Amino acid sequence: YRIGQMYLSGKGTEINLPEAEKWLGLSAAEGNFFAAYKVATLSEDGTFQERSAEDLYSLYQTALQGFQNIYDESQDKGQPNSTLSYRIGQMYLSGKGTEINLPEAEKWLGLSAAEGNPFAIYQIATLSENGTFQERSVEDLYSLYQTALQGFQNIYDSQPNSVLSYRIGQMYLSGKGTEINLP
Repeated sequence: YRIGQMYLSGKGTEINLPEAEKWLGLSAAEGNFFAAYKVATLSEDGTFQERSAEDLYSLYQTALQGFQNIYDESQDKGQPNSTLSYRIGQMYLSGKGTEINLPEAEKWLGLSAAEGNPFAIYQIATLSENGTFQERSVEDLYSLYQTALQGFQNIYDSQPNSVLSYRIGQMYLSGKGTEINLP
């Protein structure tokens, strides 16, 4: 897995996607669920070779099961992992390695939100607002968006990036968790 990651990112070597795919594929075949997830996502986005829907499903299924096991272990140790619960929720939401399961998606995203993940908080608010998830009051939605906005701004302060600045700008533009503020 680490060798594949090094070829993928160019750490200690030139970026070499065929070698990255080879090593990550070997790791996935040995049951490394992080590698399985990486191979599936990079195959889907066209970075790695195209894979059949069945192969992608199998890779994601391996990843989902592994992520759930790791999350359960971290919970048992009193160290919840909001990134992992968010990823699991996303997989249930989009049907990656499983059928689309909105109650499970809401459960896992809710765990991530309870752990303070602003991306999960924002997604819960958005999916509640559009009727996909449990209905929430206007006040609850505002509070969720406000918490997500504060979280995004905290992340942006330490790790500025264009995706977050766009999301923050959109929230000010539309008044999600804040007053509309055009300047």
